[in-house]
Amino acid sequence: MAGSVLYITRRVAGTLVLGMLLREWIDFTTFALSEAAADAESPFLVLSFAQWGAFVLAIIGVVIVLRRGSHEPEILSCRWSDVTCAAALPDDDPVDDMVKVRFALDKDESGWPPAESEGLWAQPVAAGRFRLDNTPWFVRGVAADDVIEAESDNAGVWWFARVLERGGRVVVRVIPRRDGPLGPDRQKVLDAFASLGVSGEGMAAPVNMVALDIGPDAPVGAVKRLLEQGEADGRWHYEEGCVTDEWLRLA
Repeated sequence: MAGSVLYITRRVAGTLVLGMLLREWIDFTTFALSEAAADAESPFLVLSFAQWGAFVLAIIGVVIVLRRGSHEPEILSCRWSDVTCAAALPDDDPVDDMVKVRFALDKDESGWPPAESEGLWAQPVAAGRFRLDNTPWFVRGVAADDVIEAESDNAGVWWFARVLERGGRVVVRVIPRRDGPLGPDRQKVLDAFASLGVSGEGMAAPVNMVALDIGPDAPVGAVKRLLEQGEADGRWHYEEGCVTDEWLRLA
């Protein structure tokens, strides 16, 4: 919630600043044209050095505001996960009785995943032991309800050490194809799996994707067939983040 309020405040302030800069731009242009008409000179010659400087700064300001707006991360149905990367996600509100456990991420030769680490909320169950409480975006091999062991560093940050107990959930990441029948619409991906009792979270940056949380009671055969069909007909690409033995046994 705090991240959303900050985002809206930035956008409102950015819009006001953009309006002021555009007004200055119009005023200088009007002045230049009127002076040029009166003196029969080029409008580019009647502006003073200071006016030219203000004009250039106005243009730079417009570019900065527009770029900041276009790169602001957007979260769809995401509450309890954050990623450390170039495009950081909005800060989470503190969650009572929860601890954030960080997972270091190893990048492959293509630079995936686009983050250095990811933090997941977890419920303490014993000394140094936690039950994960949300679906990861990029971490492999863990899912919600898994019990893990973590170690605290000198700064008091908890870092993942190992999995102690599996919760039986499956995590699959789905990236909707922009050139496919769904376009980049993450909500349509979530809707496609809702009838199978599968929920998920969507993010727009640093990559447009959905993380599906497939519970132990879900019809995993039907879910896997839908994933394969959607990839075959061009709706999305997908990768398995955390799977169970039952999932692996499916043809």
